[in-house]
Amino acid sequence: MVKVFDALNVIRTLAAEQRGVMLSSQVIARTSRGAFRNAVDTGRLINVCGSAYALAGAPIGFQQRAKAALLHAGDQAALSHETAATLFGFHGFERDEIHVSIPRRQQVVLAGVVSHRTRPFPTINIDGLSVTGLARCIIDCGARLHGFGLEVLLDEANQRFAGIDARVRTELRLVKSLCAIPGAHELLRLLDVRTGQHTDSPDELRLWRLIRRSNLPPCRVHHVVHDNEGQRVMEVDIAFVPQRVAVHYDSYRYHWRRVTFDDDAVKRSKLNALGWVNHVVTQATLNSGQCIEDLRRVLAAREPQRSLIF
Repeated sequence: MVKVFDALNVIRTLAAEQRGVMLSSQVIARTSRGAFRNAVDTGRLINVCGSAYALAGAPIGFQQRAKAALLHAGDQAALSHETAATLFGFHGFERDEIHVSIPRRQQVVLAGVVSHRTRPFPTINIDGLSVTGLARCIIDCGARLHGFGLEVLLDEANQRFAGIDARVRTELRLVKSLCAIPGAHELLRLLDVRTGQHTDSPDELRLWRLIRRSNLPPCRVHHVVHDNEGQRVMEVDIAFVPQRVAVHYDSYRYHWRRVTFDDDAVKRSKLNALGWVNHVVTQATLNSGQCIEDLRRVLAAREPQRSLIF
């Protein structure tokens, strides 16, 4: 018979190895069924979810709940969807529900855990937790996000992970039928429209989406302009290159400082000298939609400037 002191040492060791949580089967295998029941009955172990338990008094946060769900779901399970997005560091995702993807042949039902029975998936390890790969995470979240929200996710992914668009396309090519994945067609359409480009803020994204829907000439996002010697002049938020129109989204939050104001003024003067027209969009003209009418007038006055450098 395992002594209570020995059983507690085993439980503490398991807790230290697994973010404070453990399966009942793990405790029983290392002690005995009676020792496990005693630890539960005396309040030393408390149930987290399903067959996963934690030491009484230990903090039970997002990481502990995620680990508990993984332990209960089995070795082939991985955290996915919003939970994976949170672990990848994407903003705007809730931590209340834990999402777990499992092979189709398995069935897991847990309170507070959303299980997704799905096709095989690659996984990575983040802080000791099994997580679906980045491309798969974006595809899974794309099934729940639409339009602006999905583009915000794509922007953040492109800012932090080089080549992610190609990785998402590769992952989608492995699917036999895109109709089996909610949101897959919209995701591919956005990848085609965006052509690897991304904005740096939600307001810049709003402006880009408004331009795309307004039947204006094609534009480039974050286009770098060089001078006659090939030296970099500045990166333009949105550029209508043939017309040499540089669109700058100036938010008060990022442009009120004197050093920023002076730096922008110098660079924009250089653009003028190269034959570019600087057009400023503010939050007020963006919110009202006036920026599009203003752009129409500016672009109408500018024939493509083919003799000028890019």
